[in-house]
Amino acid sequence: MSVVYFGGDYTYWLSRYVVWLQLACIGWCMTKVILRSSSAVVGKLETFLFAVCACLFSTNTFPPMAWHTTDGIFFVACGMFLLVQTQKPAQKCAGYFLIALAYLCKQNFLVIAPAVLFLFHDWKKFRYWFAVMLPGLLYTAFLFFTGGLPSAVTQILTQTEFIDVGIKTYYTNRALYFGIASGFIAIALLTRQRKQSKQNAVLPGLLCIVLFCLPLFVYTVHLVYNIQTKFPTFFLFGTCVGCLIASKALGVQKAIDVRVVFVIVLLAWASSISKGMNYPCLVAGPLSVILMVYIAITCRALTANQHTRVPINRVVLILLLGLLLPCYSYARQQYVWFDSPAKYLQHPLRGVLPGAAGIKTNERAYAVLNDLQRAIEKTGGHYSIMPYFCGYWAKALPKNPIDIDMVATVELQIKTEQRLIGTLESRRGEVSVILPKVRVEYLHACFTWMDAETFERISRYNITVPHIFYTWNKVDETKYFMIYK
Repeated sequence: MSVVYFGGDYTYWLSRYVVWLQLACIGWCMTKVILRSSSAVVGKLETFLFAVCACLFSTNTFPPMAWHTTDGIFFVACGMFLLVQTQKPAQKCAGYFLIALAYLCKQNFLVIAPAVLFLFHDWKKFRYWFAVMLPGLLYTAFLFFTGGLPSAVTQILTQTEFIDVGIKTYYTNRALYFGIASGFIAIALLTRQRKQSKQNAVLPGLLCIVLFCLPLFVYTVHLVYNIQTKFPTFFLFGTCVGCLIASKALGVQKAIDVRVVFVIVLLAWASSISKGMNYPCLVAGPLSVILMVYIAITCRALTANQHTRVPINRVVLILLLGLLLPCYSYARQQYVWFDSPAKYLQHPLRGVLPGAAGIKTNERAYAVLNDLQRAIEKTGGHYSIMPYFCGYWAKALPKNPIDIDMVATVELQIKTEQRLIGTLESRRGEVSVILPKVRVEYLHACFTWMDAETFERISRYNITVPHIFYTWNKVDETKYFMIYK
């Protein structure tokens, strides 16, 4: 929030900078957590490279935008970092408090803190439960005294698609099962390698390395084809799940503490319960580090058995980074979220989008945002923009006169929309509503015009925008917008 208040014209630029810092911190903290909870012996260079890979895997082609899911993962990573460092009660309380802050960012993370309490055998101590409950108690008290509690309850109860996005998405994905099988077999081979003689341990060890490397290289190559495809992410997630199951079943729990692996897998699942990003790509970094640490453990056993000085782990890591860096660089420049490739982003947003100085966009998006300023001038005062342009309100003056900035079904249910329509009707004649003539989600490629048929299709899943279009009066228009009152 401080970025919004003090960022001025550079609010979006600073916000992106903070997100990059968060993702880097997630990569570093989770790398340290996994290494401290494992039997791997790696140097400072490998630790740094693991953290770099974790950051690249988690950022993939995801937009560097302030998002509640990223905030939640950040708090869990910082909290876990504190928990594994010491057994001092004060530091552990701070760790649990940070982990609990995650459920204020996104209610899906509510399962994380209790799970950590039970896994790390701290559930019998009241002070740790109090640390977990404290963020919720403080936030509830704040909402109560500011009169926001009813709206918060409405918002929480709005989303009812848990089965579809949290369970069905997983059990219907074949990549998940391939990953589970791969991870289970890899751990089984690791177990066999430890029990074999020096000569017989080579083949299981090499196969084990290949199986651990496979999800990492598949994920890396998929960056070139845009990581928004779900296969590589679920393959990576499934491999870690397979490792977790096999480690518990076959007794290989000391390689990496299964409690830490379980927390990371649970965090990845909770982060993916979303309509907009329904797969665990933001936790791909910590998931990848789990596999890289298993590779390090396997390589160490292999080199110890063969008395070789060849640092196999470093060779694998260099090969991975050698492929990852160019693929990542290409993907970040080619697949800009809902925008054209980077080479076409030549139009600065200063002056057409409040708080977006330092950010550039494509020619079509710039033309639409510039035309939006003309539409706003024609409203003469209080106005709202539907259903897109929620980012406009971060630094806009005057503020949005209605309760919600993003009038979309991903945020609203029928009851909430009916309440919104009631608010609009109560201010009819006072507030102007700006509707677009183009589909903004296609501006990265072309202009797609909205007509009556388009609004009719929208009415199947969004009642607010068609209500304005059909029952309010169009009083003015610009090239890309219509003004209703």
